[in-house]
Amino acid sequence: MKIRSRIFIVFIVIISIGMFTFTRWLSADLKSRYNEAVEEPLVDVANLLAEIIGSQLLSEKINPQQLKGLFDRSYQRQFSAQIFELEKINVDMQLYITDSQGIVVFDSLDITKIGEDYSQWNDVARTLKGEYGARSSPIPNSLKKGDEVDVIAFVAAPILVDDEIVGVLSIGKPKYNVRRFLSQARNNQIIAAVIVGLSTLILGFVVYRWVSRPLDKLASFANQVSQGERVDAPDLGDNEIGDVGKAVQSMREALEGKEYSERYVQSLTHELKSPLSAIRGAAELLHEGVPADQHSRFIQNIQTETQRLEDIVERMLQLASLEKRVSLENVETINLRLLLPEIVEDFHVESVKNNLSIKLALDENLKIGGEQFLIRHAVANLLQNAIDFSPAESEIVISAQRKDGIIEIIVSDQGPGFPDYAKDRIFERFYSLPRPDTDQKSTGLGLNFVKEVAELHGGSIQVAREEERTRAIFKLAVLVQV
Repeated sequence: MKIRSRIFIVFIVIISIGMFTFTRWLSADLKSRYNEAVEEPLVDVANLLAEIIGSQLLSEKINPQQLKGLFDRSYQRQFSAQIFELEKINVDMQLYITDSQGIVVFDSLDITKIGEDYSQWNDVARTLKGEYGARSSPIPNSLKKGDEVDVIAFVAAPILVDDEIVGVLSIGKPKYNVRRFLSQARNNQIIAAVIVGLSTLILGFVVYRWVSRPLDKLASFANQVSQGERVDAPDLGDNEIGDVGKAVQSMREALEGKEYSERYVQSLTHELKSPLSAIRGAAELLHEGVPADQHSRFIQNIQTETQRLEDIVERMLQLASLEKRVSLENVETINLRLLLPEIVEDFHVESVKNNLSIKLALDENLKIGGEQFLIRHAVANLLQNAIDFSPAESEIVISAQRKDGIIEIIVSDQGPGFPDYAKDRIFERFYSLPRPDTDQKSTGLGLNFVKEVAELHGGSIQVAREEERTRAIFKLAVLVQV
């Protein structure tokens, strides 16, 4: 698994755990806040009623039956109060009063409870001691819902006569409405958590792609460099990843420069050794003195090998100018319908000398973007090879056609082609096959030069034997809109 994928997975896990923990904590805290919100007004109500009716009931100034009737009518009252998402339609508050011993003297719901001992209940017991008294008890006969059961919260207030506690008034409020509020709030929390979680994941994925895209480009660039492809360093931005890309580019240039220098020196030394040896041998023989009939032959040998040295040096210089380049420099629009006939004309004398005919078969739309100097020399190399390997009185055909953004220049001749053992080596530097007429080899740099030019123009070069003809297929990408 890729490191950035691991980071993204860890990010998802951390966000999920964080959202779950936060939601659980918020739910628990919300429950506590709702209970506080219910209990606080009960304290006010209990103290007000304790002052208004508590002492009067204990001093028998208020009849318990009369007070019970008032509560019964309140419980029977029908109304509709829309409290945000809750519709309240009845009074559900309970009230009971005890004396200084904790004995019930009044109960708003059940008159039969008068006389029961509530002195052990926290709300009554603590209030009689002068403390704050409150309790929560399950509602009788209520159904358990999930892990919760409906409860009623009681808050008590002392009944004072001459600053002496003579009884306790307790107000009870069921919490099932609180649970409804909490349930709705939890649902809203879940929805909010899902939305926030999804938004965070989407944002995380966007950031992941934003961060990983330069890494993908860098990895692709490094792979292309490792395969020896000629590519520019991608634009990775002014950051650490961009610095790594620049470092890879610099390292590649340094390694390529070192490798190229080593290859260049080795190859050039190897190729120059043979003609230099021939020149030195001929010169030594001439110095020692040779018969007059052989004198001109050794002079001709020196001239031939000297020309070969010049060809090697010129081709190496052309190739050296390409191998360090990763892109085209002087791009111009080239009309191959004009350029190819000019190249053929350059070889007119040589073709006549070898009794060869050169024909052109060109499509109409052959405009391309590139460096004319390079394309001209590449096609010239292919045509030179075709002339060197073609038998006398044969035909060379140069055709060009456009296919899906690619222009193919095909140089076809009737020569013998190349043996199977040479198929994978014909584009190597200095690899050459003997010419049929002279049995001599060329510099072995021509096809390598063509390969470099093709790759610079986004194309390729292939050589194949088909239907008794050898075809060199030179492909170039169309870099201009026509």
